[in-house]
Amino acid sequence: MSSVLIGHHRLRWSSRLPSHLDGTASGVCLESQHEDFSANTPRLSGGPRRRSPADVTAAWMHVRRTGWHGMNRQATLAHGRRMLASLDATMLGTDAAEVSVVDLLNGYAGELAIDFCLGQGNADVAAAVVRRAAVADRLTGSSLQFPAWLPLPRVRAMVRATAHLNATLTTHVRRRRADPVDQPQDLLDLLLANTTNPLTEDQVVTLVKANLFASYSTPGLALAWIVHEFAARPAAFDRVLAEADALHTATGSVLDDTRLPYTAAFVKEVLRLYPPVWLMQRYAARPTVLGEWDIRRAQYVTFSPYLLHRDPRWWTAPEEFKPERWHHDDAPAHRFAYVPFGAGPRVCLGIQLALYQLVVAAARLAVGYRIEVTSDNVAPTPQPALTPVGLAARFTPRTGVLSH
Repeated sequence: MSSVLIGHHRLRWSSRLPSHLDGTASGVCLESQHEDFSANTPRLSGGPRRRSPADVTAAWMHVRRTGWHGMNRQATLAHGRRMLASLDATMLGTDAAEVSVVDLLNGYAGELAIDFCLGQGNADVAAAVVRRAAVADRLTGSSLQFPAWLPLPRVRAMVRATAHLNATLTTHVRRRRADPVDQPQDLLDLLLANTTNPLTEDQVVTLVKANLFASYSTPGLALAWIVHEFAARPAAFDRVLAEADALHTATGSVLDDTRLPYTAAFVKEVLRLYPPVWLMQRYAARPTVLGEWDIRRAQYVTFSPYLLHRDPRWWTAPEEFKPERWHHDDAPAHRFAYVPFGAGPRVCLGIQLALYQLVVAAARLAVGYRIEVTSDNVAPTPQPALTPVGLAARFTPRTGVLSH
């Protein structure tokens, strides 16, 4: 098993890290992955596998075709109200003391992921996800698969945590399937809504689990970078605040993201410069050609959204923070030059919901709290997600806002 890393740029923080596919080649890798490439293989091999990668991709595409838009505007707004209540509880719980922004917002994002996938509550799932994520961290940093039978403590812990999470989710799937709802309110409702060609229990568990982990830390890190950029870009922050304040004054909330165009552009620009998923990897399922490179079966192809998003071939003034580029048709013509959520058949299932969550949360933070960043010289650090290590801040409620 080997890796192929293709391109010509280097990450600024380490001359040892190799470079990336350009927009065209990475686009081919993402677009064709259902045939030539698959997403990262499981960390454990040889144990019971719930579905093959091809089955998972087929189920993923089935959901996108048959019902993703069943998460209608009413359901989105209901989720948004719960989301903002959770955000306020998280912020108020700090008592305006200095806190680690990453730790604070990652905890909030974990609650958000559970709510999006399964609705309110579900403490048993939250505990199982935390346990599984903790043991999985011990196996990251390598593209190797570990045999499930390998008598190592970290492998055994991974087997036990995965089995426990699967069993916990299976219980929820069976309970929800026995008592279906008329209108989907979360991802599990949506997955179970199609009774004409229903997904199997294993497919539902696999897709819920995939979305739980995809949503577990990425929104929290994205919000942490948004807080960082609020402090670093005071003029842009003032525009976000003015827009959020006008919406809150008119409606009593910031739930209507269609009235937050500058905030949306601000969020997209933060994701361009600081994509939490800064490195992506695909596994060659068969021999193929990618641009000028011959790829052998079982090789990995690795590319970096961080570098794609800063490539002058696709972006004007790529190192500049310019939210206005998203309004002035200055975004790149190449559709694979901006991939903060991935692209192709496995694109983040809730990409529109993810943007909604980030835009509305950014507006709420701006209008609801005075944010004082107390740390200096925060640098982007891959560990493995792109993290503003050391970012600390105080969040003080603005008088008269949180009562609405």
